[in-house]
Amino acid sequence: MGLVWGHLSDTYARKWPLTACCFLMTLCAVSISLCHNFAQVLTARIFFAIFMSANVPISVSLICDYALPHERGRAQALFAAGLYLGVGLSSLSELLDEASGWRSAIRYIGLICLVFALMMFVIREPKRNKTSQELITNVISEDSALAGEIDNFNFSGNPNHVQS
Repeated sequence: MGLVWGHLSDTYARKWPLTACCFLMTLCAVSISLCHNFAQVLTARIFFAIFMSANVPISVSLICDYALPHERGRAQALFAAGLYLGVGLSSLSELLDEASGWRSAIRYIGLICLVFALMMFVIREPKRNKTSQELITNVISEDSALAGEIDNFNFSGNPNHVQS
């Protein structure tokens, strides 16, 4: 799904799909606490994963346009470190689980996610960097040229073989 979200973030404004995915991901997380059987949990987790997969491609695209070219490496490194820091801090949810039960713990975490999702309304959509637009255009044109080369490639191994 990350490829789909990445394509959408290259084609359209990125703020609103990311905002919608943040809210839907939060809704899916909280809905897990309301499930009564495995099929319901599995369905909620699948939709959670679909909406969660939007985070990286859209965020990376936004960071590239917020940061100056010489600052992009540091900005992307900080973003990547945040992902791993979040995974590390998630072990603290075990303490919340022991104190209030897993259903309540998921609801509390969902409340925290909701606060971060609401913060998306103050993020502005940056103007796309010209270099980013040129890169996307070049990749598409290079892929088209590459596609033509692949069509003309001789797969038989015989240099005299003509493909029809």
